[in-house]
Amino acid sequence: MRGVLQLVADKAGWGRRCLRGGIGGLLVLGVFSSYAACVVEITMLKGEPKVERVVTAIDCGQVVNPGILEQQQQGATIFALANALAG
Repeated sequence: MRGVLQLVADKAGWGRRCLRGGIGGLLVLGVFSSYAACVVEITMLKGEPKVERVVTAIDCGQVVNPGILEQQQQGATIFALANALAG
């Protein structure tokens, strides 16, 4: 868990970079022997949140098909954003 948290924080520039007027959020979780972390940066546009950037990292052990892992991670990100913004 610490590894994915550090990786996503480094890749996102957590603590070094700040959007002008933006907000950042950080999530880390562990489930089914896998660990994932995510940084989301948003700005407010006319009272509505606008997603500026999403950075994710995952440690799920041995990967057989990297393409499927990438698709799963992208799908999970889209699902989470859809629920957070419109759910």
